Amino acid sequence: LFQPWHHALFSLLLAKAIAKIVLLPFAEVQHCLVPEVEDEEEDFVLAQLRATANLRLSNPFALLLDFLMFHGDSLQIEHHLWPAMSFLRLREASALLREACQELDLPYQEIGYWEAYDKVWKQMK
Repeated sequence: LFQPWHHALFSLLLAKAIAKIVLLPFAEVQHCLVPEVEDEEEDFVLAQLRATANLRLSNPFALLLDFLMFHGDSLQIEHHLWPAMSFLRLREASALLREACQELDLPYQEIGYWEAYDKVWKQMK
């Protein structure tokens, strides 16, 4: 029933390492790899659209995992614009915002999961 403490510690560290690897694109690409906006006079919404990116997930399992475990963390643009919005409504907001950005010729940045790893790798070089 009980494991030696070093087995428990190893299991905990392994779980944390795997979680970091899986979550890397969520955190790094959406917050660190998009160029910062220098213009302090720029509108808040436009600044968020330029400096934030969503993680593009097309696999149904990845979408389900994002919904159940990460509460829509792949939708960082919408999260930054409406931080108090329930994650249950983020996909709906995303579709509306994407359409509005296309109509108004505003940036709406999305990046694929593996493309995110590639960007992180290139940045670390």
